[in-house]
Amino acid sequence: MKWNYGEIYKSIRKGKGLVQTDVCHPQLNRGTLTRIENYNQNTSFETMQHLLNQINVSLEEFEYICNEFQPDAREKIITDYYSLVSNAEIEKINCLKTDCSNYLKKYEDNKIREIYTILTSLIELNSDTSKHISKSTKQLVDKVWERLEKIDTWTYDDIRMINSIFYSLDFDTIIHLIPKLITSLHKYTNYKNVNILHTSLLLNLSFTYMQKKLFKNSMIYLNQAESLAKKLNRVDFIAVAMVRIGICTKNRKNIDDGLTLLRIVANNRLSESLQDEIHDFYPDY
Repeated sequence: MKWNYGEIYKSIRKGKGLVQTDVCHPQLNRGTLTRIENYNQNTSFETMQHLLNQINVSLEEFEYICNEFQPDAREKIITDYYSLVSNAEIEKINCLKTDCSNYLKKYEDNKIREIYTILTSLIELNSDTSKHISKSTKQLVDKVWERLEKIDTWTYDDIRMINSIFYSLDFDTIIHLIPKLITSLHKYTNYKNVNILHTSLLLNLSFTYMQKKLFKNSMIYLNQAESLAKKLNRVDFIAVAMVRIGICTKNRKNIDDGLTLLRIVANNRLSESLQDEIHDFYPDY
C-alpha cells in the first residue's frame, strides 16, 4: 500500500477541480488540510471520511487508488478465498494456497495463515478418496473454530469464516451454532453482498442435514437458498439448490434442470461435485 494518502487526496481533489475551501468544514480549516495533504499531519477516521465524501470517493476506492490501482495483495487473497463456490474448484484452491504461501514469506498474518490452513485441508479432501484430512491439518482447522467459538458477537467476516469451515465441524456443533449465526447475520441485512453469504450459508446448512439423511430439514434451507439465489441471479447457487432439492424430493427433473444450467455455463467442476452428491444420496437416479 502506498500510504502517502495526503498527497494522493490532494491529487484527486485538484483533478476534480475542487479548491481546499470546497472540502473544508468549521472543524477543519485550510491550514489543517494543507498539513494533511503535505503529509505533515495525521488525521482521524472521521475527518478522512468527511474529506472523501466531499470528493465522492469511497474508502474502498481510495485504498485501491493508494495501492496504485491494484488490489492489495492481502485483500485479494481474502476476496478470492471467500469467492470460492465449491471445494471442487481445485485449480483455484491450489493457486490461492500458493498466493498465501508467498504472502506469508513476507508478512506474519494470522488471517492469511488460517486461510492457508483451510485451503490445505480442502486440497487433502479432494486428493483423498476417503474424503479425510490428516490429523495434523484437522488440528489446525480446529484451532480456527476454537478462536471463533470464543467470540461473543460474530462480525460479518467471522460468519464468512465459519461458513467456510462447516465441513470440519460435527453435526451437533453446527446445530448448536445456527441460532447465533442467524442472529449475527441478521444485523448485516443491509450490508453489501450479504445475500451472497446468506445463500452460501443456507446451502451449507442444507448439505449438513443431507449428510444425516434428514432431507425434510434440508429442504427448509434449500427453498430459502433457491429463492435468494434467483434474486441474486447466481446460476451456480441456483443449480446447487435445484439439484439438492431434486435429491431430497427424488425429483429427477429438478436434478436434470440444475445440471443443464451448469452445462450451459460450462461449470464442469461444480457439475462433477453435484454428480458425486447424486451418487451418494440418490443412487437410483
